[in-house]
Formats: sequence, C-alpha cells, structure tokens
Amino acid sequence: MSMRRSRAAQEEHSGAWKVAFADLCLVLMCLFVVMWMLERRVFEEPSPSETQAGSTQQASHPNASAAHAASQADARHPAGELPNGQFESPADMARLAAAVQQLSDIANLSDHVSTAITPDGLRVRLADSDERGMFERGSATPSPGARALLSRIGGLLGGIDNALMIVGHTDAVRYRTAAADGYTNWHLSSDRALAARTALVAGGLPLDRVLMAVGMADHAPLRADDPLAAANRRIEFVVLTQTRAKQLAHMFGASQPAAVVFSGQNAEAEAAEITKLPERLKSLTTDGERSPDSSEP
Repeated sequence: MSMRRSRAAQEEHSGAWKVAFADLCLVLMCLFVVMWMLERRVFEEPSPSETQAGSTQQASHPNASAAHAASQADARHPAGELPNGQFESPADMARLAAAVQQLSDIANLSDHVSTAITPDGLRVRLADSDERGMFERGSATPSPGARALLSRIGGLLGGIDNALMIVGHTDAVRYRTAAADGYTNWHLSSDRALAARTALVAGGLPLDRVLMAVGMADHAPLRADDPLAAANRRIEFVVLTQTRAKQLAHMFGASQPAAVVFSGQNAEAEAAEITKLPERLKSLTTDGERSPDSSEP
C-alpha cells in the first residue's frame, strides 16, 4: 500500500513541471505579442496631427529645424525641381545659382561658395578661408564637406545639358623643389580640378559634360594684392552657354573651313587678308549664333 502511494505521489510530482512550463510558454507568447505591437506602432507612419506637432516643435528649436531641412533636402534633391535641357538665359542661370546656394547653405559652406552670372555662363567658386580649407593643404584630397557639396552639385547638374569647365587655383606659396619634373602648383591646381570633376561625376554629372578640367596655379589670383591669401586657393567651374562651349571646342579643335590661318611666309598677301578679317568674322556667325566677341550669355 505504501509503495502505491509513493508511486502516485511521484507521478503527481513529476507532472507538475509540465504545468509550470506551459505557464511560462504562455507568458513568453504574450510578451512576444506585446513587443510585436510596439514595433508596428514605432515604424508606422505618423498621423497628420503628429506631423503638425512635430513641425511645431521643430519651429521652436532652430537646430532641429535645420537638421530636418537637411534630411529633406537629401531625400528630395533640388535637381528634381529644375527643368532639364539647355540653360541659356540669365533667368535660367539665376535659378541655377539659387539652387547651388541652397546646397551650400545645407552643407554649412555658404561662406565658401559664391556664384556669378557671366557672358560665359554661371560661374561657381568654392574657395578656402583662413579658418577652413576645401582641400587638405598641399594636397588634391577634398575635405569631407567639400566632397559632399561637390557631389550634391553634380547631382543638381545631372539633368542639365550644359557643358562644364573646371579650373583649379592655388596661392603663391611654392613647393621646395628645384627639379624640372618636381611637383609644383601647376600639378596641384590641375589635380584639384580633376578631383572636383571626380566628385561632381560621383554625384550624378555625366562624364561627357566636362569640357575642360585645367589648373592655373597662382596665375589668376582672386586677391592680387595678397598672393598668399587663402581665398586664392579655390576651385571654380563654369556652367557654359552653348555658344561659349562651341567656341572653346573650336578653339582647341581642328580648324574650321571658314577659319583664317596665317603662316607668316607671305607677309604682303597675308596683310591684305587681315584687312578682310571683319567681314570674315561676320560670316562665321551662322544659324543664329552670336559672334565670338558677343557679351550676351
């Protein structure tokens, strides 16, 4: 009799853990359901009232508002707000300049970026300051901020058909080298122009849009009165009008059929031809294109 009770008690005790295990599983399942609901609540889109409350809160915190504006600009690139095609008129260039300036404001580089509408097109300048450089000193490596800004500008220009001319400039500080093949400011300015081209293309600018990428060393200072000024260290690029782009391509390409080329071997005959140059230049303007000395953009 005692053996039967002992066995029954043992069987009853051995089944108790199953009940406890089932309770534990039930608790874990409830916890899983609660966590799943919380996860859906966090990642679902906010309601209109929540969006309005968030914008009100950002208006009371300028830093938060600036960060929100930067994230929106990254998500919706200003290039999508500009029409595609060829930009020719000053009004088109002014809109493009405003978009470039907006990108510089987002990148906190507005003090380093300036734009100007010229007869050649839109001129954009990215210059150093005494406090901050757009490239590492003595190097063609762009700073992270400059690289990011150039990449965004490349995306902005990606939908525009205008050709681009990129020019690198340095200050008058010389490298300490006397070798004829040593690294000089000519190399540095050219390498920086190519580095800017790389960043623009990485952002979305088509490769064939870059007509020229050259360096001028310190031969075109922005501040001629101070050749060592930080502002002289800069990258400039011009969004060229169609007329100016064609003129540059013809200047360095093969001679055109109507072009006048003098060899200097027959001075009298060539002097007579020089007197006819004004009429020749007029004949070069065809299909509504302006003459090379036109100041209209």
